[in-house]
Amino acid sequence: MTPAQQSALEGLAGRALTPDESVAIASHLAIRNDVAIAALLSAGRVQLESHPIGHGTILEMMPAHGGEFIDTLESIGTQNRNVYWGIQPLNRGAFDLGLQASQDKLNWLKTSIVPQFADEITALQALGYAPAPLSIDFVSRALNAAEGRVSL
Repeated sequence: MTPAQQSALEGLAGRALTPDESVAIASHLAIRNDVAIAALLSAGRVQLESHPIGHGTILEMMPAHGGEFIDTLESIGTQNRNVYWGIQPLNRGAFDLGLQASQDKLNWLKTSIVPQFADEITALQALGYAPAPLSIDFVSRALNAAEGRVSL
């Protein structure tokens, strides 16, 4: 892999390539298997995606502690108005896990307010993420540019 190819792929991935990725990609570059390269670079890539939830999702995702979690938030909300108002969308079934603000609120809850539910909250947060594979077209264009080829 040339430095230009590596730089192009790292730019697409938004990070440095691992040594294992570099070796695997090099074998695909020899035959320009852009499909395989895109698949390698896409592994584990996620993005936030709208996923509104309510009490039912909490109870489903936290079968052993869902009710206790909701009750604890309600109780804390009587003293902490940020918690009170923060759970109002949950009460309406409109707490969207796909919003960064919602993810931040859950991080705050699990680190500062209800750390006893941290594992369950982390599992709940995962519902707000969806795979974000890199487009094969983007990989092809980036490599073509790095190799000095004309793209149409």
